[in-house]
Amino acid sequence: MNSRKCCLAVFWALFLALVAVPAEASGGMKFKKVTAVSAGKRYVMAAPTEDGLKLAGPLAANAGTGFLPAAAATATDGVITLADKTPVFTFQSAGDDAYYIVDSQGRYLTHTVASAGAFGTAAEASAVGTKWVLSGTASGDGPGPATGDDTPIVGDGQGDSESSGAEGLKIVNQLTQSYIQYVSDAFGCYATEMGVLPELYEEMALKGDVNRDGEVTIADLTALVNILLGKATEENDSDRYDFEAADVNGNGERTVADVTALVNILLGKKA
Repeated sequence: MNSRKCCLAVFWALFLALVAVPAEASGGMKFKKVTAVSAGKRYVMAAPTEDGLKLAGPLAANAGTGFLPAAAATATDGVITLADKTPVFTFQSAGDDAYYIVDSQGRYLTHTVASAGAFGTAAEASAVGTKWVLSGTASGDGPGPATGDDTPIVGDGQGDSESSGAEGLKIVNQLTQSYIQYVSDAFGCYATEMGVLPELYEEMALKGDVNRDGEVTIADLTALVNILLGKATEENDSDRYDFEAADVNGNGERTVADVTALVNILLGKKA
């Protein structure tokens, strides 16, 4: 970006700060069900049960190891809407089709003991047990819920011997070869089939929500300027910035024209 364009972007940022444009009503962060992962994207892990969807949350801040707590959620027309990012996990590339799973507190999800169902967390990607792979889908024994047959229930003791034909994602730890499952109102990691395999819901880009807080405000303009100035990159900042949402005018590029498009959104005009 040349200096003239940089000055223009900064001018718009200052202008909007002065006029204090209100935020666009967004209705929160939205997630849609997917069967594959894109590195750098944010997801929720949802287990479909007879009592509805259960979302995996992060370990408590002071927990050394433990099971991921579950919270109830609802999918409307296949979309989950969240008011906050607590149950959101970012899948970062770990090379060779592997991923790091980073929780909303910036910690790497780990599993280090195959015989234990509990997870751990690490501050660094280089820690033991941080790499995960998706081994496709797996059908398991046991019926689906009374309202349908799309619950990925696996393992013994889940019902009769008939297979539900249900499928869920196997998110496997590379070190222990254990995979994430919902069992007894929490999410654990097991080397054998124990419970419900999770489904992944990927965050849907909200046009202009560059800083990923679920709404479009002046703060997004600052984030967009940082991207245009090269202060934020997809390689290093995909957990904080939504680079897809930064292409506000939808032309496949991120340029100063997106600043103008974002200003129009903030002013209540079309992008």
